[in-house]
Amino acid sequence: MTRTNKVRLLAATALVSLAAIAVWQFAPDASQPPTLAEVISAPATTLTEDLYPAAEQAGKENAPGSPVRTFNRMDKDSGRLVASFTTNNDQTAEAVFYQDDGIGRSYLIDLYAPLPGDAGPRQKGIVLYAADGQNPNSEEWDRLNGTAERIGHSLGDGYYVVSTLFPDGQTAETEQTWAPDMFSNGHAPKLAKEQRWRSPEEGHTIAYTDVLNDDGTREQRRFDGIGHVVMQKHIPLRPPIGTTVKIFFPGSDNVRLESTTDWWTTSAKEYRLDGTLFRILTLRAASVDARYFDATGHVPLFEQTWLKRLNTVGAESDTIGSVSPQFGRVVLSTVVELNADGSSRRVTSINEKGAVTNDMWLKYTVDGVIYGRVFFWYREDGTLSKTELMNPPGPDVPMKTIEHSAAENIKVVLSQDLRVPIQVPDELPVPPDNQPTGGH
Repeated sequence: MTRTNKVRLLAATALVSLAAIAVWQFAPDASQPPTLAEVISAPATTLTEDLYPAAEQAGKENAPGSPVRTFNRMDKDSGRLVASFTTNNDQTAEAVFYQDDGIGRSYLIDLYAPLPGDAGPRQKGIVLYAADGQNPNSEEWDRLNGTAERIGHSLGDGYYVVSTLFPDGQTAETEQTWAPDMFSNGHAPKLAKEQRWRSPEEGHTIAYTDVLNDDGTREQRRFDGIGHVVMQKHIPLRPPIGTTVKIFFPGSDNVRLESTTDWWTTSAKEYRLDGTLFRILTLRAASVDARYFDATGHVPLFEQTWLKRLNTVGAESDTIGSVSPQFGRVVLSTVVELNADGSSRRVTSINEKGAVTNDMWLKYTVDGVIYGRVFFWYREDGTLSKTELMNPPGPDVPMKTIEHSAAENIKVVLSQDLRVPIQVPDELPVPPDNQPTGGH
C-alpha cells in the first residue's frame, strides 16, 4: 500500500465514524447503531432537511455569501449546544456538532449547493476534531465531482499531515507535515517537511522537498523529471542572513549558480555549462549589480547597476529588468565598461526612459592629449549638449568645456549587448533593508 493510500484509509475510517455519529445524532430514538446504508444516506436525508427547510427558505433574499439561516440545536434536558447549522445565500451549507460540554467541536460537515437533479447537496468537507475540540484529528475536502482534493490526519504529539491530491483523488500532489512550535506567536505550527510531485502524466516523480533540521535550519531541494537535483538551498535559523543557494544545469551535476547572503548583499556567481564564470550578481536592498565576463571566465567585460523602482516608467524600453518577485521591478541606471584588469574605462548613466544622460570616459584621448576624465552630457532628445575635458596630463594643458548645439545632432551609441536585461532567480534572497549598526 502506498503512503497516499494509507493516508486515505485513515481518513476514510474517520469519516465513516463521523457519518455514524451524524446518523445517531439525527436518530436519537434508535435502539440499534446505524447500518452502513444509513451512514451513507445520512447527509442526503436528515441533514439535508435540517439545512434546507424549503418552507422557511422560500422568498428570502440576502446579500451574496451572507447567511440565509443560522440556528442552534440545544439538548432539551441540559440545554447544552448540540449542533449549529448555517445555510448561505448561495445554498452552500455547514453543520457543526459539539462535544458533551457544548463548547468543543466534535465534527464539521461542509456542503456544496444542491445541483439540479441531485437528491441532495454534495459533501465538500468533513472534519473530525481532537479531544480539545479545536484542532482537527482528521479531515477530507472533496471536489464537486466527489474526488478528494485535500486530506489530513494527526500523527499525535501535535504533528499533523496535510496532503493535496491530483484530480484522480488518489495520487498525492503535495504533502506537508506540521510540527508544534511552543515558541511561535500563538503557538502556531511550523512546517517540518514538505514534498511536491509531478502529475501522473509526467511520471509522478518528486519535484520538491523542504525539510526542517533538528537545529532549526532548513534544506530545500528541487528535482528535474529524472530525479537530478537542480536546486538546493540552505536556510539558517534566522534568514536570510547565512542563506546559501546552489543551482545545477538540468540533468547534470555542473553548477549553474551558487550564492551566499550576508547582512549587506547576496552575492551569486553564475557559470556556463563548461564551468567558466559567466556573471556575478550582487543583490542589495534597493539595487542589483551584474558583472559579465568573457568566454574564459577570467576577463571582466562590463558591469550594470539596476535600481529598484516603485513605478514602471519606461516599462516598454529594454532598460527594465525582470527580477525575483520578492525584489520587484528595476531600471538600468549605470553601465561601466571595464579594462582587462577590472578597472573602469567608460561609465554611462541612463535615465528611467532608457536614454543616456552622460558618459564619462577615463584616460580618453582628444586631439592627441590624454585626459584623466572626459564627460559627455546629453539632452533629453539624445543630442550632445556639452563636452568637459577634465584632469589634463599637466599644468600646461588647460581643462576645457565645449558647448554643442542640437543642430550638430551628435548622439551616443550604447550597444544593446550592454543593455542586456537581467533575470534574478527566485531562490535568491534579498538582504534586509535594516542593516546592523556599528563596525563590519
